[in-house]
Amino acid sequence: MPTYETIFAIPTVLSEEEQTKSIKDIEDMIINAGGTLNISEAMGEKKMAYNVKGFERAYYHLIQFDCPPESIEGFKRYYNINTNTYIRNMIVKI
Repeated sequence: MPTYETIFAIPTVLSEEEQTKSIKDIEDMIINAGGTLNISEAMGEKKMAYNVKGFERAYYHLIQFDCPPESIEGFKRYYNINTNTYIRNMIVKI
């Protein structure tokens, strides 16, 4: 299975519980798609280069994982549907 990395930004206005749930949702999607988590690393709260959807700061999280390639489109779709939770995201193949 190929290795991927996803990094996403969560608004700081969400509570710590909501942020944790957002991260857990992505990790669960990877596992349910037959993937394995290699790294799940909190990058902390950072100031964004410019306002995105009215937010100046965001909480960033990085996940490195192995997953079947056909699952990636589902992850992208999930990010696009949940734009209030994930204000920025990126998935790259390593």
